Amino acid sequence: PPSAVVFRISNLKMEWTMETTNNDSRICNKCYQERPVLEFVKKSAQCRSCRLEYSRGWKLRNADRVKAYGRHYYRNRSGHYQRYRDKNRETIRQKRKEAVENLADSYIRELLRKKYPSEKITPEMIELKRELITLQRKRKTSG
Repeated sequence: PPSAVVFRISNLKMEWTMETTNNDSRICNKCYQERPVLEFVKKSAQCRSCRLEYSRGWKLRNADRVKAYGRHYYRNRSGHYQRYRDKNRETIRQKRKEAVENLADSYIRELLRKKYPSEKITPEMIELKRELITLQRKRKTSG
C-alpha cells in the first residue's frame, strides 16, 4: 500500500515526500500510474511522459513567448558561441569527423533534417538512413 503524501513548510523551505509503493516505484500525480523511479524527473511528482506532455502543451499555448525568449537568449549568447567555436575549433572538427565516420545519430538527424522537419524524424528513419549510407560507402570502396 502507498505511503502518505507529506507536505510541510519549515523555515520557508518546502519539502515534498512523494507517494510511493516501494523504493523502486512511485505513483504519478497526473496519470496515477505506478512507474519506476527512473521515469520521474528529479523532485517532480509527475512522470517524464506527463511532464513532457505538459511542457509541449505550454510551449504551444505560449509560442510567442518561447520565440521571444529564444531570440533574446541567442542575441545575448551569440558571442559566447563564437568564442567557444574559435577556442575549440580542432576538437569540434575531430568530433564532427568521428560522428560522420561512425554514423552517429546526430549526424544522420542532420542529414534527414534537410528533407524532413525534426518532429517527423523517427528512430526507424534514422536506422534506415544509416543502412543506406553504409551500403553506399561499401559500394564506393568496392567499385
